[in-house]
Amino acid sequence: MSDFLITHPIKRVDAPGSLMGKIFFDWDYYKNTCYHFTWYIDDPENVIQKRWQNSALSNKHFIYLSVIDLGFIQVETEYFINNWYEFAFYCSEGGQGFSDDGQLFFEYTEPDRAIRSNFEIKPNSKITQPPYMSYQ
Repeated sequence: MSDFLITHPIKRVDAPGSLMGKIFFDWDYYKNTCYHFTWYIDDPENVIQKRWQNSALSNKHFIYLSVIDLGFIQVETEYFINNWYEFAFYCSEGGQGFSDDGQLFFEYTEPDRAIRSNFEIKPNSKITQPPYMSYQ
């Protein structure tokens, strides 16, 4: 896990409350492979779960996931996909995840309740200018 954090550009975001000091991926660096969708509004839970199942992440054995108050935990990918909604709510104030090989990563963002990733989860969700959150 530490190799992943060393080799991937990250940045700290100054934000109020529990987001203070959280590490976020530097999406400026990944703008050519950035995907973004709003999980709370766009589609029902089961549709998004099916998208996780059809994504490249489903081919990975496990992921590391940041969980509030626990730091990074290792979770079997299948378990994560089957319970993605609970993880999304638990990490809705900001959380990151990445595959066991460090090739795929994603982030839950707040306040827009979105998922940003370097791989496609929702079809046609690729963007070239990530919609950064406003903390104002």
